[in-house]
Amino acid sequence: MSEYLQRVAKLEQDAEQRAALYSTGSQVVRAGPGSGKTYLLTTKIAKTLLEATVRFPQKVACVTFSRRLAADLTGELELLGVYDPTQVYVGTIHSFCIAEIIMPMTHLLARDKFPSPFRIASDEESYAAINTALSNQNIGPVPFDKRINNIKTNLDNYRKHCFVAATDSFAHTTYEANGFSKYRLSSINWSLFASDYQVALMSHDPPSLDFVQVEMLALWLAQNDSTLAMTLAAAYPWLFIDEYQDLSPLFHQLITSLLAAQQITVFAIGDPNQCIYEELQGSKPHFLSELAQQIECATGNKPITLQTNYRSTQNIIDIGSAVLGRSTGYKASHAEPGRCHVIFIDQAQREEAVRRALRRLVGESNTTSLISGQVAVLSPRRKVQERLWQALEQDTSCLIAIDEHPQYPQKTELSAWLLELARWYAGGQSYFHKLIPFWLQTNRSIYGACNERQQADLVENLFSVLYALRASDLTLNHWLSALAEGLHLDSLLEDYARLRPGDVMEWRALYYKVNSSAECSYSVQQFAQLNTKVFLTTLHSSKGLEFDAAILLGLDEIIDSDSIPELKSRLAYVAVTRARTHLYVFLSRADSPIAQQLRKQPEHLLKCWDYRNGNLERRTHLLS
Repeated sequence: MSEYLQRVAKLEQDAEQRAALYSTGSQVVRAGPGSGKTYLLTTKIAKTLLEATVRFPQKVACVTFSRRLAADLTGELELLGVYDPTQVYVGTIHSFCIAEIIMPMTHLLARDKFPSPFRIASDEESYAAINTALSNQNIGPVPFDKRINNIKTNLDNYRKHCFVAATDSFAHTTYEANGFSKYRLSSINWSLFASDYQVALMSHDPPSLDFVQVEMLALWLAQNDSTLAMTLAAAYPWLFIDEYQDLSPLFHQLITSLLAAQQITVFAIGDPNQCIYEELQGSKPHFLSELAQQIECATGNKPITLQTNYRSTQNIIDIGSAVLGRSTGYKASHAEPGRCHVIFIDQAQREEAVRRALRRLVGESNTTSLISGQVAVLSPRRKVQERLWQALEQDTSCLIAIDEHPQYPQKTELSAWLLELARWYAGGQSYFHKLIPFWLQTNRSIYGACNERQQADLVENLFSVLYALRASDLTLNHWLSALAEGLHLDSLLEDYARLRPGDVMEWRALYYKVNSSAECSYSVQQFAQLNTKVFLTTLHSSKGLEFDAAILLGLDEIIDSDSIPELKSRLAYVAVTRARTHLYVFLSRADSPIAQQLRKQPEHLLKCWDYRNGNLERRTHLLS
């Protein structure tokens, strides 16, 4: 039986998943943690393609929040045997807006709206444009640190919420900012600030846009050009959207306007309880409900809620409800209880306690470990994560991976591609065909369209260089140098810097770092983070991941949001629900609200402990 038919058979055993799979027309699915969201979404896409609901030259589009999630969706579609770029588009919101909405319409855009060639500003260029815009309102320059990053976040959210596509302007001159911006920018005209910032980016040599402008431009085009909307719907009659609750207000407007015109069919899946980027990205948990209401009014299709959690044990599910502050009603698919512990500990002892917990969970070998899979350590902030990584890196009893290496940043597409090259070289789970698209795309963006012979030559050169390197055991600095020489990356990236300066700056920082004396012995395998048992990440970045065991640090250290009180609870809920069978919550404040809430839970759900001088002592529960 094919992978597709096996999945259909499994989905048919769950009433809600079966209803979503066989739904017709636009549909919203509420899918909590571990409910089989990705499994359902990709099988639904496969069903749409295999049953010829969409026929060539039409395609289906599947968009999501991040490159990592897009890569996961692509992998699932490959397993199903339906991933064909001529039939299905999978990517982030920004890549979809650029490739399918903006680029086909560049000939209609005025020069002050679109840079030629198309270019995304680096962080430094964005910060400089912010200071230029602030100077127009007699505000002095802000250093390029967390303060200007806070201003950029607030500026992005203002534009996402206040942009009016019909008039190509902003609706309000005031804005309720948070953090540093709340005090430094209390009296500015936000509409003027946003306009001047965008003018500064376009006036730069070379001119550029940022990613919020990409969404603004896509929305403006879709709402003001009926031909584009019809063309988009003709090319992509079905649009699948993952993690809808995390999408920006601009993309939400784009989808609802296309739906209102009855031009596309939308299958959207998400969970309002996991909306954790509200302050950072401007997303709103009620967007999914708004979309569901619009679809129900237009088609009669009510939203479907998946009720079963196939990941976590029931006590972990119940602890998730406790930190969220309300029952989710989800039920575990299996009866086995998990091991859940709350440990009260002084912060000074936390790293040693985590090390001991990891040794117990991972063990010295498979015969001594409590779990067979991976353990995650989740921290509230990057600085906590980095300190822990430095403390654990020298511990050879367990191999450590980190989602954002403190010394080797991997935020850009170029860095993500280099990481995949390293994994292929080191024999990890990476396939050569996945390395090709970015290589061809980069060369096309610099040198223009390539014919089939030229594309074949580029692919052959990439394979030849990588395969020749694979025969040798190189340190990271020698591997990067050989890679740069074989692929002529120096000249290529010099041209690429005109289009994606942030990508090239990150490459150069990596290249310089690994060639410093302290880092010369770092291996490609370490860089590729292969065969690791322990994964370090932040509470925010853990979303969409799952692990046999999760160690949560600092749930009582999450900073309260003045404007969004429930955000803290949602973030804690996301963190708790990453665990399958083992959950350890380390708290430093016994009087914190989350500590009080957890201590009210019955002992059959979790055990409470005090950690003092390397010893654990049972702590009594607070019975409500």
